[in-house]
Formats: sequence, C-alpha cells, structure tokens
Amino acid sequence: MSRIGRNATVVDTSAHYALADRGDANHSEAVSFARKLRNEGIILIVTNLIIAELYGLLLLRLGRYVAFNYTKTILDGFRSGVFWLERVTEADEERAWEILETYADQYFSYVDATTFAVMERLNLDRAFAFDKHFETFRLKGRRPIIRLP
Repeated sequence: MSRIGRNATVVDTSAHYALADRGDANHSEAVSFARKLRNEGIILIVTNLIIAELYGLLLLRLGRYVAFNYTKTILDGFRSGVFWLERVTEADEERAWEILETYADQYFSYVDATTFAVMERLNLDRAFAFDKHFETFRLKGRRPIIRLP
C-alpha cells in the first residue's frame, strides 16, 4: 500500500481533456464522474508529465486561454488538496522504457508508460481515463488497471 492510500486514483490526460473540452464526447460523463470522486474524498493523483502532456494538447486543440486556465486550476488544486502531484522519478523513467519494450506491439505514449510505472511504484490500480491503453497494461503481478468510469 502506498503512502497515499489504496483508493487514490490517477487522473490521466484523457480524463482531464474531457473535463476541459465541453465539445468532447466524454465531457458530461467526465464531469459527473469527477464530481463523484471528489464527493467520495478520493485522492486524485496527477503526474508532472501528465500536466505537460495536457498543457500541450489543450494549447494545440483549444488555444492558450483554455490551456493556461485549465492547467492553472490543476496547479491551484495541488495547493488546496484537490489533487496530489506525484513527480515521475528517474526509476519510473527506467521502468517506463521497460514497459515500452515489453509492450512493443502497443502504441503507449511515453507519458502512458511513466504513468503505469508511477502506479506500480505507488501500488495503485485505479485510473480515471478514457484511454483504452489503461485496459491493456498489466501491473506487476499481472493485475489489470481498473479504468474508470
């Protein structure tokens, strides 16, 4: 069990994007589910690389105003305790390369692989994600990630 707690949930770029883009097909479901997680007091974890990926995606698709303001909301969430920032370590990066080599037939992004490595390190198996790669990857011990919602 990690120092964060077993019920903590990683929030992937795909979930954040769905929350930020009102035109996204998953927007309504993402908003409802995020509200449910907050109401249940679930710790929402975001890595520094997810933030970097998200900012670039929002900037490209929705413009600077949305990218800046949505990302600022996340950063403010760290200060207020809504989100937990988990920095990717050097060991996580090494594990990410092992994951990318092992799953050579998959199109995992580097951020996906580092997220999986962080989840293994923290002994977490829940991810708020619309990215199907979270259903493909198996944590050490061959446990699947529980992709929510």
